[in-house]
Amino acid sequence: DLMFRRKSWSQALDLAEQRTRTFGRRRKILIVSTPRKPPGLSRIEDEFNRSDRRRLWVTCRHCNEEQVLKWEQVAWPAGAPEQAAYICEHCGVAWSDGDRRWSVSRGRWIAEAPFRGTAGFHLPSLYSPWVTMADLAKEYEGKKRFPERLRTFVNLQLGTTYEQGGD
Repeated sequence: DLMFRRKSWSQALDLAEQRTRTFGRRRKILIVSTPRKPPGLSRIEDEFNRSDRRRLWVTCRHCNEEQVLKWEQVAWPAGAPEQAAYICEHCGVAWSDGDRRWSVSRGRWIAEAPFRGTAGFHLPSLYSPWVTMADLAKEYEGKKRFPERLRTFVNLQLGTTYEQGGD
């Protein structure tokens, strides 16, 4: 079943690519999605891993150090997700949502691998100007005790695959 699905995915991509040949060298093929399968089984993760894997690096306006935004750096007092803030991994200053938006607006894409014809971009909700850290913390708090709901949060908000613990 897995081989059939992977083959179907490959056939669909091949067909889509063939249909763009009319546009010659100017053609662009976009594969946009969030990973919904466990690591190693996610087709969009496979495509991203075959790309140059670009991530948006942002500068802290307090210490001027660059970093990629990570969920692990979001913190809030117990029971108070409305007070969530992003914590700079270098200087430890809690960023307001305004600080975060300022940093994101000045960010730069850095590839983790050499460009070999495919550019890949990872952009989780942490970078969105329309989502606050409090929004994400509240959503996380409501889902963290339920593995299926937490998986949805990890897939959709963080844009990563979810690996459930256990046997």
